[in-house]
Amino acid sequence: MLAAFHLRDGTLRSGLSPGDVLDALASGQGCLWIDLEAPGALEEALLREVCKAHPLAAEDCAASSKVPKVNVYGDLVHMVIHGSSPPSEAGILRTRELDVLWGRQVLVTWHRHPLRSVDALRARCLREPEAVLGRGPAQVLYGILDVLVDNWFPFVESAARRLDGIESRLTRRTKASTLEPLQGFHRELVTLLGVVDRQREVFDRLSREEIPFVSPEMRLYFRNLYDRAVLLHGQLELHREQVRSVRETCLLVISNDLNQVMKTLTVVTTVLMSMTVVTGIYGMNFRHMPELEWAWGYPLALGLM
Repeated sequence: MLAAFHLRDGTLRSGLSPGDVLDALASGQGCLWIDLEAPGALEEALLREVCKAHPLAAEDCAASSKVPKVNVYGDLVHMVIHGSSPPSEAGILRTRELDVLWGRQVLVTWHRHPLRSVDALRARCLREPEAVLGRGPAQVLYGILDVLVDNWFPFVESAARRLDGIESRLTRRTKASTLEPLQGFHRELVTLLGVVDRQREVFDRLSREEIPFVSPEMRLYFRNLYDRAVLLHGQLELHREQVRSVRETCLLVISNDLNQVMKTLTVVTTVLMSMTVVTGIYGMNFRHMPELEWAWGYPLALGLM
């Protein structure tokens, strides 16, 4: 699905066709934002036209990537960022990929699933085109990333609530089988930490001078994104340490329960060993064992055991 916005001389044009998009791109004037959601063959062809001078950028954009990154292709920048999706009914935390192609006058967003950050900025663009597009593609990109990073925090809070629920269940009933959801949650946190860590590096690069056509003013905005990503990473790291602590506590409880069982079995074994000695001796059935002829030998042996 194509959604394009072109601001030129204070006038916003939206709902552009692919031909209109190429004309706006060829004019080299104003700010052009092209959003490609759930792209098909038409969107892929348009992407190749936009990246005609840099075909490798188009290939990177169309290919999925689980790792946030930023690559510079001359006067075009390709960036992969991951947004958060609402947790599923099972509470599983998932991310959604957003590819961005960024030039001096154009910004292309490419995503296979709806993204709340992009939807929010598209709605705002129709209401306040100058505020969104007035300072060029860098401002549009910041608007998307600003909402995207904000949406990560409720996402992490839901992870904290899920962790509290797992911890309370383990406190009431700690068994080896109940550790499975904790192990799965730990794997999810490790994956999210990897994503946020690389995303933090991307924001750091945007805030420095190595990315072309980023004004010093916009670098301050991207630095703000970096600071929030650092805070987010710290919260996820804290949750991972909490998971590790809960898991170690549960393993300790399970180990203590096992020790109690082993003590009980040891006592039972000790008692049975004495009985086994008596039955073993008289189970040999040697011919010359005087007790075998006793009338009261059987009850005496039972009483002795």
